[in-house]
Amino acid sequence: MAVKARRKPIRRPVPYAYRPGKSVLHRLPGGVKLLALFLISTLAFIFGPPALAAGTLLVIAGSLAARIDPRQLLRGSKPLLVMVLMVGICRSIGLETTERGSLVFLNREGLAASLSFGWSIILAFGAASLFFSVTTMTEIKDSLDRLRLKRLSLGISLMLGFLPRFFAVWEGAELAYRARCGKKGLAQLRALLPLVMERMLVSAGETAAALEGRGCLL
Repeated sequence: MAVKARRKPIRRPVPYAYRPGKSVLHRLPGGVKLLALFLISTLAFIFGPPALAAGTLLVIAGSLAARIDPRQLLRGSKPLLVMVLMVGICRSIGLETTERGSLVFLNREGLAASLSFGWSIILAFGAASLFFSVTTMTEIKDSLDRLRLKRLSLGISLMLGFLPRFFAVWEGAELAYRARCGKKGLAQLRALLPLVMERMLVSAGETAAALEGRGCLL
């Protein structure tokens, strides 16, 4: 009697997690990638649609060069998309008081500004996701250490390091919650947020203790 082989569960890539590879982006110096992330994320907010279009094309081209599906760069951005949508709705709706009462109308300038703002936020998220996908924490710290500002480079590298760690903790908690058939929506947020915050605080405490043990916080 033939025994059916069990299918291995397909693991989804965790947002902001490093993905080993040998692409051109993986081989670039960490400082160059960090500078590119800063420029794409900053210039998009300053120069508007032209910079947004150029930045989007660069991120898509970079993800393809790193053999990463561009759509995967937006994994974990659902809460951010909801926030952007809410901000866009608030800025796109105008309220004018007349003698007959209040009149609600579409504010075109607000709509254009909210679209540009939302695009900038999503582009920054995707660029950061691509950056962490092709850059190890060691590369980031080594690049910052070249600034010869020990405490500043350590603080920035720790801050950047907690971003992928947060998504990894959230992903694990979400999978466990779904395995227990938990409800989606606000119920899921109420259940996961305190748990994730507790785990992140524990992780921060462990990191601080490890750094103190190595004399880095003296």
